[in-house]
Amino acid sequence: RADLDSVCREALEGLRDAALARSVEIRFRAMSPTTVAGDARLLHVLVRNLAANAIEHSPRGTAVRVTVAIEPGQVVLSVRDQGPGIPSDERERVFDRFLRLDESRSRRTGGSGLGLSLVRLIAEVHGGTACCAGDGPGACIEVRLPAAVLAHPGS
Repeated sequence: RADLDSVCREALEGLRDAALARSVEIRFRAMSPTTVAGDARLLHVLVRNLAANAIEHSPRGTAVRVTVAIEPGQVVLSVRDQGPGIPSDERERVFDRFLRLDESRSRRTGGSGLGLSLVRLIAEVHGGTACCAGDGPGACIEVRLPAAVLAHPGS
């Protein structure tokens, strides 16, 4: 079991300097408890990849919003930036390995193109999903993970 709230706090703290360097604020909000059945180290990679990607694509002076919510039987992590967004016809492709939507970016200036594919893989390994969600300014990636079933005494 892993507490997604704690995993997020730790991963986001590790990105504080990168956010400051880009003048991007990280706003985090979580409901408790947010226990999922999963490996905290892998979930840390998932959160870090999502947040680092959002920081990279956010204009200076904006905020990245990270939210952990509880829905029946699942925990929902969403990361929203205020960058250029993802065109609707590319929303599924962004999870492909080595994909860069901006062809002018190279590995030196734009990463390896593996971040979101790892996010989806880690979500799926945990029995969950990852997708582009919602409309509006910027991009929003949503990860849904099964909530951990907590054993009750005497069961």
